[in-house]
Amino acid sequence: MISQNDLAFRRLGRLLLVVCLALLAGLLFVTLSALHTVHSTGILDVSTSEPNAAITITQMGHGAAVMGTGSARVRLAPGDYLLAANGAGLSASQTVHVNLQKTTSVKLSLAKSSSGLPSVESVGFVNTDLLLNNGLTTTQVAAVKTQFFTFDKAAKVVSIDSSSIEPGPHNPDSYEPFTLNFNASVDGQAYKGTIAYLGYDNAQLRLYDAQTGQAIYSGPQLSID
Repeated sequence: MISQNDLAFRRLGRLLLVVCLALLAGLLFVTLSALHTVHSTGILDVSTSEPNAAITITQMGHGAAVMGTGSARVRLAPGDYLLAANGAGLSASQTVHVNLQKTTSVKLSLAKSSSGLPSVESVGFVNTDLLLNNGLTTTQVAAVKTQFFTFDKAAKVVSIDSSSIEPGPHNPDSYEPFTLNFNASVDGQAYKGTIAYLGYDNAQLRLYDAQTGQAIYSGPQLSID
């Protein structure tokens, strides 16, 4: 016959075994998660010329997030990001690309803004250079940037989702504008966009509500010579 003490020790042993297995499972999960993070991200190492400057980072479809003050080192998914730093009345911004399993080092040199008034130059554009790879000219991309600024003169960051850029339908037998469709965000607010373009100089930006598809903005009409 098993005594009460033996039963108590056996229950305690089972409990300790369950606790140990749970701890081992948790440790294994944490280890595997850490390995996955290391193998699926890159490192962004940022420093600034002002030790008290606040560093923020923005990615397509997201609002700006604070990274730190003076310097910061974070792991990020590969892709394009817009960095900004502000402090002591000075500012700086730069677009960077984070590569898989590599360290990207950036030094932001802060300076006074050349103008206190908002302008196209004060907007951080992310991935608009990819429009050049999809048929637009430098002049047309500049026109698109101006139209984004006209749409929202308070915008800080305009980002185009690189994976969403695709040509629209085009009839080769008629003199119709070419089009590009894409997803974009303005200071974290998502939109669907279309660019209609002709020749080398003409480009018209159209923006739509990302949820309803309702037209929100249309740039100047294309001029057909």
